[in-house]
Amino acid sequence: MVTTAAAVQQVFDVWKRYRPRPEYCRLTATRKKLIAARLRDYSPQDLVALVVYANESDVAECRFWRGQNDRRAEYLDLTNLLRVQKLDGRVERALLWRDEQTAKATAEVGGLDLGAMGILRGGNWGQA
Repeated sequence: MVTTAAAVQQVFDVWKRYRPRPEYCRLTATRKKLIAARLRDYSPQDLVALVVYANESDVAECRFWRGQNDRRAEYLDLTNLLRVQKLDGRVERALLWRDEQTAKATAEVGGLDLGAMGILRGGNWGQA
């Protein structure tokens, strides 16, 4: 994967958008290095999908990261989300969730439930 300043900025900008005070978030050298390292193995779209999944999904894992845990601690910082030891599984679950959301949105177009055909159509089958 090609790591570019634009790709790093793209991932950071999406992450920042979900922060409570985005105007105070800075793309520090540490964050640049972290994102760039992960972009060696993942596309910017993969990492963006993970950030969106963490902030929007209603699965238990994401609710936990958002502070719905016994400590009421939030775990949405890039250092946690992009932790190399857990990243493969997280990205995989994020991509599955994204595809499910796309399928649901496609199936609901015009109020029609397209069922399995909607899932196929929304799942980006055969596209690179």
